[in-house]
Amino acid sequence: MKEEVVMKLRGPTWALVGLAAAGFVALSASASLAVNNIYESDSGLSEGLNATYAPSGPNLNPNGIGQFLLGSYYDVRVVDGDSQINNIQIINTNTNNSTLPGGACDDDDRIDGVNGGGSCYDPDGGILAKVRFRESKTSKEVLDFVIALSCGEVWAGRLALNGTTGLPEISSSFPIVTSFSGVSVTTSPAFRDSAQGFAPTGIPTGLTAEDIQRGHFEVVAMESLPCEPDSGKLSLDGNVWTRPRGTPSNAIGGEVFLVRAGAGVSHAYNLEALSNFAPWNEGPVTPVNLFAGDAPKFSDCTALDQTSVSLTGDQCVAGANMALSKSRLIAQYDVEDTTAGRTLVVVTFPTKYENCNATNGTWTGPLPANGPFECGATEEVTCTIYDRLENFFEEEEGFISPSPEAGRCTLNREVNVIQLAQSAADADGRADQVFATGSLPAGDSGWLDLDLARNLSGTVIHKQVIGDGENNVLGIYMGGYHGMPTVGLVIQEFFNGSVGGVYGNTVPPLYEQTLLRPGES
Repeated sequence: MKEEVVMKLRGPTWALVGLAAAGFVALSASASLAVNNIYESDSGLSEGLNATYAPSGPNLNPNGIGQFLLGSYYDVRVVDGDSQINNIQIINTNTNNSTLPGGACDDDDRIDGVNGGGSCYDPDGGILAKVRFRESKTSKEVLDFVIALSCGEVWAGRLALNGTTGLPEISSSFPIVTSFSGVSVTTSPAFRDSAQGFAPTGIPTGLTAEDIQRGHFEVVAMESLPCEPDSGKLSLDGNVWTRPRGTPSNAIGGEVFLVRAGAGVSHAYNLEALSNFAPWNEGPVTPVNLFAGDAPKFSDCTALDQTSVSLTGDQCVAGANMALSKSRLIAQYDVEDTTAGRTLVVVTFPTKYENCNATNGTWTGPLPANGPFECGATEEVTCTIYDRLENFFEEEEGFISPSPEAGRCTLNREVNVIQLAQSAADADGRADQVFATGSLPAGDSGWLDLDLARNLSGTVIHKQVIGDGENNVLGIYMGGYHGMPTVGLVIQEFFNGSVGGVYGNTVPPLYEQTLLRPGES
């Protein structure tokens, strides 16, 4: 067994530049090279790089457009007496300009991944998508519904806390799917006049309302629709689409605004996007019943390779795990008194529910292919907190270690909110864990280093080894990875003492990705 890994990718840039450069020599004879979208095409760069094409499977698209979107964080809890509102926007980026010079898109455009993107008009560029919210403790589904997006359309919804039930609720002026058959889909504005509460059948056993007040969510493209409804004109009062049409293009994106009106602050982030979740030559992944069950999810990617060999559900999950894997997260913090700084780090494990069993709000053990997770109540990682002058917590230096002790952090939820503060008393109540930095010599600012692969002894305890040829990254065979599938967010706030109010920003954490060659572990 080899302990050394092949490459440590610091974000997606290496993958994009390095693989594109590698593919240039192999594909330079292709006339479509100049326009090929490697993240949204059917085969990525697999054609020409491998004699036999490996299943592409899901790929993380750094451009934020794909077929499977991940919202790392929703939160409607009250902060400092101020209600939080979450505004969610989901867009279908396919053009509705039917008069483009290139005319209608053809199969070559689909293979290249440019259909509906502006170079040609895709008459089947509409998208039927599932929107699913999962609570923060064990990723139990607490609400799902289906939307139908015409070409160029944005669907928007508003999450807020219902003061009577103590649960989130969603309202929207835009239609959702309210009925469907084998030949048509009908939408109506069901959330316009009456907000839809989460957990409509009751809070799942073992969970509390507070567990559901924050969490994460998914948007999964299931099948294509006509670019416009049957009437030819979109109406906010509802529409009808003819179906089925086929597998959707890689065309949806989204963003979230975390708003506190009283504080005068809005934090925004883009949804993470997986592309090639359902290649068009396989067909739609629409479940039999759009309004019940948990399909489609990561195990339902139904991807095909170029030799028509389907990926299994476990392979689909492994591909999503690898696409989202991170061996290290790096988040900077600023908690200076002069600006009343507050830093929150959100660490979400969006695929754990597909890798581990959860019963009554408690993780009970791994599934057959549990992959990178310990699948217990906690996931152990190594955390190191630095101040801005390179000091970090060490017992021999006499610094007071944060809780948990000595750098061993346990991430206990599916959505983990960590707050960096000079002392636990400075925390604002949103965090599941508070790391106190005040004992460091310059602890009013610095950075948090989370090693998502190793424990304190240096042993890699979070990893997944994937069978040879079962998956690849844009056409390059990979044998697995070290770390855990993770999406994250850093929320930085400051309080303006002169005029009152809060201001700040959100950024994704920096990260490293450690991938393995086939045969390495």
